[in-house]
Amino acid sequence: MEKQTLLITLTLILLIGVSCSPDENSRVAELATQQLERQADQNRRMSELQQEVASGSRELVEADANARQEMVTLQREMQTERNEIGHQRDQLEAERREIADRRNRDPIIAAAITRVAFVVVSLLPLLICWLLLQ
Repeated sequence: MEKQTLLITLTLILLIGVSCSPDENSRVAELATQQLERQADQNRRMSELQQEVASGSRELVEADANARQEMVTLQREMQTERNEIGHQRDQLEAERREIADRRNRDPIIAAAITRVAFVVVSLLPLLICWLLLQ
């Protein structure tokens, strides 16, 4: 596009230069020079703009990569925390079962101890009588 514009400008300069008088030729040459300077300035500004766009794109890609890396790190941390919570839940469930077993077992043991004590207390007078008889 820039080459085509430059070619058209140069062609116009040559056509005007051939058909005009010397005073007009210098005026046309001056206008052509100004046009070429403007075109060069526009080209320079476009180049700078393209560089800025490329730089911005690079920064955007880097920021996206950093954000993705941070998201992966956070997901790993969350998974680690979930695993830890699961482990703690399993420990809590095991402890709960142990307490429930104790609740069921303790009354049975207490009743057995009470019965054994009752039997011992009942047999104690008999034992004393047997010892006295001998």
